[in-house]
Amino acid sequence: MVAVVVAAMFFYVGAPAGTAVQIAGVVFGLSVLAAFLYNIFGLSIPRLRNAEISLWTLLLLFMPLGPVIMFVLCIVARERA
Repeated sequence: MVAVVVAAMFFYVGAPAGTAVQIAGVVFGLSVLAAFLYNIFGLSIPRLRNAEISLWTLLLLFMPLGPVIMFVLCIVARERA
C-alpha cells in the first residue's frame, strides 16, 4: 500500500500540465483514501480486538496526531500481552 501511495505521489508530481495533473490528483487522493481505509479495517480493528481495547478508540484516527497515539496504544498493548 505504501508503494501505491508513493507511486501515485510521483505520478502527481511528475505529471505535465493540463488534464494529466487533474487525473493524477484524483488518483493520488483515491490511493490515500484506500490506504486510510486499509489502516482502519485491515490493521487497526483486528489489533484492537486482540488487545481487548474498545473500538471507540478508532475515533482517534480522525483527530490531529491521532494515528500516532493509536500506534503508541498498539505498541503498549502488545508489550502488555
